[in-house]
Formats: sequence, C-alpha cells, structure tokens
Amino acid sequence: MLDGESPTNNGDTESMQIIELTREGIRIEVEVHKHSGCGLLESAYEICPSYLLRMRRVRYERQKPIPVIIRK
Repeated sequence: MLDGESPTNNGDTESMQIIELTREGIRIEVEVHKHSGCGLLESAYEICPSYLLRMRRVRYERQKPIPVIIRK
C-alpha cells in the first residue's frame, strides 16, 4: 500500500479485516466497561470480552504466548 492510500483503494482485504477486528475489539471493551464499571479483577476483564467475542462468532485466542527479548 502506498502512503496516503486507504485499504479500500487498493482492495487490501487483509488490512480491512484487521481494521474491522480492531474496531470490534474496542467496541467490545467499551461495552464491558459500560456494563461492569471499573474495579473488576483482571480475569473478569478477560472473560467478559471472550464471552462477547464468542457470541459474535469471532475467532480469538486467549493468553497467547509471544516472544519477548529483554536483553541480547
């Protein structure tokens, strides 16, 4: 994709999927926070969005390990 070109201009469907999934994730997190407020345990903030993703039939992985390099 060229600078200044939007994903819809060149038909980059993967970029559009990433953008839409990101938007959906943000909507879900806002929804959870609106209904539950603040002060829940971290595990609850993980379970609630997982439930909403499952209800919307969005595939996801919880607690996926990622490589982290602190020093070389």
